[in-house]
Amino acid sequence: MKEKLKKSKTLRRNILIGSGIALLAATTFFASVYSRGKNEYSKEYQTITNELIQKNYTTLSDKKINVIEWDLFHDGSAFALPTPFVKTLGVSTKVRNYNDDAIKGLLAHELAHFENNQKKNVFYFIRWMFDKDVKAEYERTADERVIEMGLGKYLLESVEADIKLGTKKSLEERYSSGGYLSREKIKNKINNLNINSN
Repeated sequence: MKEKLKKSKTLRRNILIGSGIALLAATTFFASVYSRGKNEYSKEYQTITNELIQKNYTTLSDKKINVIEWDLFHDGSAFALPTPFVKTLGVSTKVRNYNDDAIKGLLAHELAHFENNQKKNVFYFIRWMFDKDVKAEYERTADERVIEMGLGKYLLESVEADIKLGTKKSLEERYSSGGYLSREKIKNKINNLNINSN
């Protein structure tokens, strides 16, 4: 009995030590990524993000959203990392070639994710990891939210920039199973919004 208790305590201690080391390694990794991701471009993106939050995404005004430049995904332009305390918006280095309107559209799309995420729970994100339909819905609703906010013309510029700079394969995936709205669908939704508002 004493031997079992001793093994149990040793196992718990080792798990605790291992968890602490993993947490320290993860913190060190993200701190190094964060510091490398802060540059003149990320500062510009941060300014645009803050302006969008102030004017359009006021439900995010109490959230800390850090913008960094990070090529996490080869074909992606940006990503929204919904961590509990500090939100991270990562922007690819290829966005340096976007015009100002395209950058605004891209950031508006990512902010729409953060806004939509406020209504979601951890079980949604578990499903998101494994279900293509949930991922597609996640992207489509972000695009639709950008258009609802009156920022559709910027979203359209962002799509145009993606098409110009992206690979054929990534674009086919984006607009077929990826859930993103195509240029035509964005234009139609903008027109419908304009008709309904008149």
